[in-house]
Amino acid sequence: MFLLCGAPNSNAFKTPIKNAANFLNKMITVDFLIANEDRHLNNLGLIRNAETLKWIGFAPIFDNGTSLVFHSKANPNIVCKPFKDTHSEQLRLVTSFDWLDLSKLNTLSDEAHNNYSYLYDAGYITLERLRQISSTVKERVDTLEEHIQKQSLSQNIYANFEEKTLSI
Repeated sequence: MFLLCGAPNSNAFKTPIKNAANFLNKMITVDFLIANEDRHLNNLGLIRNAETLKWIGFAPIFDNGTSLVFHSKANPNIVCKPFKDTHSEQLRLVTSFDWLDLSKLNTLSDEAHNNYSYLYDAGYITLERLRQISSTVKERVDTLEEHIQKQSLSQNIYANFEEKTLSI
């Protein structure tokens, strides 16, 4: 069993899914990047084999309607679910970013602009809103990068402290 949140003796949600931490690390990070504030436990699916009832894995993430396009202004502290109250707090739950190549996010702002330009072309959003979406993506990528650097630094400091303590 993998404990999704809380202390080992709490009433936290548990899952028998292998690699649950890896999936959740990615889900929390994607939700941060797209400013999704509606990831409650009913938007977190598990897949089972219909015949054997064996757990297969997590369902692909879904129901991202309250994200970048929905909000007029997104920021790192908007309310989110299901594990913490804000994205900044929830991002601290990510145990590893080893899977993430930050260089691949360098063009994400431009991609968001290009991908959402059809909404502008169709008259659903203003040019100002389109620019806001791409600048928000850029801000969130920058914030994520800063978070990863701080996390890495604190892990290195802790490892050095632990190494020095053990050698005394």
